Amino acid sequence: MKAIFQRYRTELLYAALFSFVSNLFVLASPLFMLQVYDRVLPSHSLPTLAVLMMITVLLLMAMSMLDTLRGRLMSSIARRLDSDLGEPLAKALLDQSRLGPAPTQQASLRDLGTVTQFVSSPGLQAFFDAPWLPMFMLIIFMMHWIMGCVALMGAALLFGMALLNEHMTRKGIEMASGATSYAHRHIEALSRVAEVLSALGMTDRAVARWRGLSDHALEAQRRAAWIGGVFSGTSKFFRYALQSSMLGLGAWLVIVEHVTPGIMIAATILLGRALAPVDLAVGSWRNFIEARVAFRRIAYTLSNVPTPRAVTELPAPTGILEVENLRVRLGEESRDILSGISFKLSPGECLGIVGPSGAGKSTLIRALAGVVRPASGRIRLDGAELDAWPLAQRAMHFGYLPQGVQLVPGTIAQNIGRLVVDADAAIITAARRAFCHDMIVGLPGAYDTDVGEAGERLAPGQRQRIALARALFGQPSLVVLDEPNASLDGDGEQALLASLKAMRKAGVTVVIAGHKPSLMMHCDRLLVLNNGGVEMIGPSSEILGLVTGPSPVKSKPGFESGGIRETSNG
Repeated sequence: MKAIFQRYRTELLYAALFSFVSNLFVLASPLFMLQVYDRVLPSHSLPTLAVLMMITVLLLMAMSMLDTLRGRLMSSIARRLDSDLGEPLAKALLDQSRLGPAPTQQASLRDLGTVTQFVSSPGLQAFFDAPWLPMFMLIIFMMHWIMGCVALMGAALLFGMALLNEHMTRKGIEMASGATSYAHRHIEALSRVAEVLSALGMTDRAVARWRGLSDHALEAQRRAAWIGGVFSGTSKFFRYALQSSMLGLGAWLVIVEHVTPGIMIAATILLGRALAPVDLAVGSWRNFIEARVAFRRIAYTLSNVPTPRAVTELPAPTGILEVENLRVRLGEESRDILSGISFKLSPGECLGIVGPSGAGKSTLIRALAGVVRPASGRIRLDGAELDAWPLAQRAMHFGYLPQGVQLVPGTIAQNIGRLVVDADAAIITAARRAFCHDMIVGLPGAYDTDVGEAGERLAPGQRQRIALARALFGQPSLVVLDEPNASLDGDGEQALLASLKAMRKAGVTVVIAGHKPSLMMHCDRLLVLNNGGVEMIGPSSEILGLVTGPSPVKSKPGFESGGIRETSNG
């Protein structure tokens, strides 16, 4: 929060200055009433009335312009806030989502909307007007000390109600905000598996479960809104009651000839203007707390983003991959998912990774892709650790096909080209490398075919072949593939094998996790994982001979006669 104030210090100072001058111009109305009652009416001077009217109208117009400028300034701050935090927050959310379920404190882009909406709302502007309340109190004291005491007691009463409102509603609003955020994340998670829910008849039960979470959030909101409404209504009652009391007190002081009628009217107007920001602040307190909670979540999310360090661009890699005593531990896991993994690949060499369910194949692929960070050990590309490569440069020479293939919303060309603009030639080259060019041009829209939100407009095999072309976009020296033939038919698998052969011939280093012998037999070496460690590593012909020969080794988990078997994801 402090950093935000520092960043927008100039704009906030201008907003405070506009508020100060605007509140000075507010005095125009009570001073006009004072002069009308005490000068114009007794003297019956029409020229004086005309001059006073002209001056007052000009001052009120200036006040209106300053309020408008302040509102536009706060809207500008809200836009800058969205611009400055939106992209880093989106990157942080995408970066954290790849590591698994989001922590409960994690923000969302809705939180940023909550903050920016409050910044541009009249609720925040009330906080700029409230500090000038003592100035109005002093002026009322100058009119008469009894009026000043009543005004001061009324202001203290409303401030006390504001503090009590904060104490009574803060916890409830924070709970309601957290419950609402959790319910939103839950329905978003359900939407990603809608197909499974429908096929297995789970939709009604899933919706009922979400309904329970939503009802809990709504109940928390209802309680917080009820308490806040009580305070808002009570505050409004006391404000109008104080104004009426001030008018009655002024009338009494006029009767006993302590003040003039003009002072009576002016003091009443000043009190109403002085208490208006406090009343507005009490009414918008719920929005203030929600914005504060949302900003804390944003700050928490952004604080967990590592600061990128400047790295020197390295020469284009040749594809030498070295893994040294790699150990990986994900999230809050107390055990190592991978440990003691070591191997080295030369340019153009292909390594296959096999093993039983839970052996860590996909985790190893993700570590090689830089998606997960090792707890210890080294992953080197041409002698330099992965973090030593500038991300943009490494991406140019790296290809990755994950196990769960998902395309980004857009066209086939945008997916293959990794959203790079004006890269038609490179896109077509990548499609030809993946031997899917003919398949793409056979579609109604060819390369401009819209794939849908996650590629659902294409068949699974088509998605996988396009994802392979995406992995081969650019000038890859290292390509890692996780189950690249999981959804392929016969033609697709032949295209994959042809692409693999072309990659090896071009000197591209390839790492493949899979379980079909028809694919693994085309690798130079096989690495057998079991319980997160290396069980065997050697030439593919020797490893496949052990597990597919007439006397298979039954002690090797995940293998059986006739092929390599895997029951679920590594």
